[in-house]
Amino acid sequence: MDPSLSDKAILDIAVSYDGSWQRRGHTSNHRVGFVIEALTGLILDYGIRSKYFTECELIGNKNDDEHEKQIWLESNV
Repeated sequence: MDPSLSDKAILDIAVSYDGSWQRRGHTSNHRVGFVIEALTGLILDYGIRSKYFTECELIGNKNDDEHEKQIWLESNV
């Protein structure tokens, strides 16, 4: 929170990570995680992940050239 720090400054802080699935037992397709600063409890970063990716489903259903599908998959997964 110090305005004198640049965007690329390295800070020596303690953090913890916590995450949760949408459903118990890791059977959910969606997950969220948070990086939390230990002293203040402020959330510094978060991420949302999904096991399901619509683009993969769409490319798999196309009747296009298999070589084109492989190129797309290698560059996007």
